[in-house]
Amino acid sequence: TTAASMLLRNGMVLANGVQIGSTTAISPIAAGTLFSPGSSLIVEPGSPVTLEVRGDIYDATGTYNDIDATDTLQVSIIAGSSNAQGQVSLSSLSVPSTSTNGNILTVKTGGLSLSADPAYTAQTVVAPVYAYKLASFNLVANTTEAVNITAINVDLDDVSGYASNLYVKYGTKTTDTQTSITSYRKSWSISETLAAGATMPIEVYADVSSLAISGDGVATVDIDGTTVSSAVSADTTPATTGQTINFSTGAFAVAFASTPQSQAVRGGQEVEIGRWKFTSSYQEYTIQEIKIDPDVNTTPGTSDNAEDAIVTLTLKDGSTVLGTQSFNNIDTNGSTGGYYFTGLNVKVPASTSKTLTAVATFTVTSATAGNTGLRVIPALTYVKKMDTQGAVTETTDSTGNLYEANSSYVYRTVPTLSKVVLAGSHSIANGQTLDLYKFKVTAPSYTVGDTTYGDIHIKQFKVDVSWSEGGGTADQLELESIKLFKDGVDITDLVTIQEDVQGYSIESTTGAISSATKIIVVWDGSTEDTIQAGSSTTYTIQGVPQGFRVNDGTDAVNTDSVSLSLSSDTADYTLGSTTVDYIGFLNTDSTDQLGSALGLFTSATADTSAQVTDVDLIWSDDSAVAHSASTTAGTGDWTNGFLIKDSLDSETWTR
Repeated sequence: TTAASMLLRNGMVLANGVQIGSTTAISPIAAGTLFSPGSSLIVEPGSPVTLEVRGDIYDATGTYNDIDATDTLQVSIIAGSSNAQGQVSLSSLSVPSTSTNGNILTVKTGGLSLSADPAYTAQTVVAPVYAYKLASFNLVANTTEAVNITAINVDLDDVSGYASNLYVKYGTKTTDTQTSITSYRKSWSISETLAAGATMPIEVYADVSSLAISGDGVATVDIDGTTVSSAVSADTTPATTGQTINFSTGAFAVAFASTPQSQAVRGGQEVEIGRWKFTSSYQEYTIQEIKIDPDVNTTPGTSDNAEDAIVTLTLKDGSTVLGTQSFNNIDTNGSTGGYYFTGLNVKVPASTSKTLTAVATFTVTSATAGNTGLRVIPALTYVKKMDTQGAVTETTDSTGNLYEANSSYVYRTVPTLSKVVLAGSHSIANGQTLDLYKFKVTAPSYTVGDTTYGDIHIKQFKVDVSWSEGGGTADQLELESIKLFKDGVDITDLVTIQEDVQGYSIESTTGAISSATKIIVVWDGSTEDTIQAGSSTTYTIQGVPQGFRVNDGTDAVNTDSVSLSLSSDTADYTLGSTTVDYIGFLNTDSTDQLGSALGLFTSATADTSAQVTDVDLIWSDDSAVAHSASTTAGTGDWTNGFLIKDSLDSETWTR
């Protein structure tokens, strides 16, 4: 060093670890400090000797002993002048021939650093809380030397007025508890040594009373200490701010969990009909009671007896059954009857969600008993819950608008419809008979007791027709001589096949032209087609295309084509703007049933403008005693195709 104030006390030189010469202070003077080894330093050929210079580095603030942290030291061996002699030749040598510098050393002292623990994040809580961790830090000693920790100081902000029983955990030890917080700042005197390079966790804990309903609980910490070897102050100044603990009030939310979607299901089985999601904010809640209404938001005109299709309703938490209940018709909690689940102990931990599921056990329905085709619209209308402080509150929704699930329509059986892919190139040759569209209806089979159920009856279906005409001269596109085949057998004589605009029969050369949008197949009179339980039937629409033209090069677009697909009822059954009983009679002499202007396509109502409802599929679940397809005395087990299927893929034919 060249600083005049720096002095290495007790300087010495060692040769291969053995001191040579006497001990003396090494001062920063140009001539250096002389060490006389005498005859103690002899270097043999091939056996080098290592010299070490040692000394005391200290800080005592004086003329020659003021060495501070960050100062640098460098010892040099000054070039010799005839200071060595050969042992054989006795010639005089200068060793070293030039001054030789040692490494530059930087003076360091021990120290501490304090930082917020990233593993412990800011959070929102609801008071009261006990022995709650307000902040977490990591205290680190640098690698120079160990530090004696002498004090921990904690400052509290807004929460200080509501806090008690404050203490700090440092490493594996804990300070005493300060029961009364009379000021923002609290301190503890401790004696703990933190080794060089070691880390110690520092955690601040306290109780916070229920009066803390807003504001932040932030703890600011600084540590006092002294280095073990150099005996200098090692404080974590400035103080370090911990995590923000926001105090708030709890909240509890209820919502339908969007599952399942609206569905048509058969009776005689267990079916999930609704899921509800319960979300807690900032504190835990315990669900104690729940009420589910099967049809709380019944549309005007629809019978309010969905529970007639349900034997029991089971409430589940995942796969765990919480309870099974029958319908209770007694008004409770200010709302109508329903399924009451009491004595529950369902925990919803703070800031998490819990989903509960309702599973209905459906009866084997009967149109004669009036419980087939019922629309079940389960709604969660009442929840009783308790917070962590024992406060009990209730959530109600007597209208069902907020917590209403989707609809489940219950039948004795439900058909499955699927498209049958037609092979071939789908090229049109005018005048050629083609299988234009094919689909399959499958009737399920299930047994309850000794009785097997599953028969399906079909009265009407419609096929959507979409025409595409090339540019240039307008063409008269037409599909004529339409026939219906059942499993390969021509049954055209059993049905009436019409187009939807004028109601023309298209079974002859008077075909469906490009203004028509549907091909309509209706079984005549009191007849119907039956698919027995456990079997399937394939229907094929056959016809002859006419008037389709190849692009002659003058058209701007492709040649003529036509696409066919099975029509799908996209809504439940309506009369004008009012929803009526979803399942009903086929009779054409009643204005509130499936017959006549309500959907059964007949010559009397061929013009679609005369039809109040465009019903595509008319089918029966065979649930009525003495089932009948009569249009004057039909039984009450007929309905449309809502939820039975989505629109099946189309078949496109091109000239």
